[in-house]
Amino acid sequence: MKVTVSKARLGLTSAALAVALTACVPIPVPQRNYVPNSADVTVSKGSNVCSLFGTFARGVVKTGNATIDTYLRTENADSAQAYAVYQVAVMEEVTNGRFSDVSLVASRITLTEKNRTLTARLEDKSVKQDGKFRYTRFRLRFPAPSGLAETLTVSSRAGAIRISGQSLPASTVRYDLKETPEVYIFPCIPA
Repeated sequence: MKVTVSKARLGLTSAALAVALTACVPIPVPQRNYVPNSADVTVSKGSNVCSLFGTFARGVVKTGNATIDTYLRTENADSAQAYAVYQVAVMEEVTNGRFSDVSLVASRITLTEKNRTLTARLEDKSVKQDGKFRYTRFRLRFPAPSGLAETLTVSSRAGAIRISGQSLPASTVRYDLKETPEVYIFPCIPA
């Protein structure tokens, strides 16, 4: 009977080890990402949590004690219901013991794709504080189908983003679709 229990434990241990080892398999996956044009905005590379070497590019603008990061991507790209998502994140450092009020008017942000201009819709807003920093993130969505062209332009009219009541100036950022190889560690593979 002791021999049977030992074999059963050995079998379970071997199975657990096999699963653990397969969880470390690197898998190359080509990714198509929109990269902001460096003539329009400062480009910063971020890392993908699941990807070994993958990065995504975001546009960065500094204004006063705030940094504004923007990121454009397409969701459901392989379907007829593909849509562009534009993320705006405002990071600010506390001054005078107070954070600024950050607001966004989605209807003042548009996406131009080929000969169409689409108006953004606010999908989500979140605020997170970490010590002396506060992060306000806005997730905007453009109507489907969108986010499929090789080049997209996102325009923000004056007043689209306000920090402490101060309107940020109008801006236009062009994005180009680039394909980059990324290596993911199984089972964390993008859809």
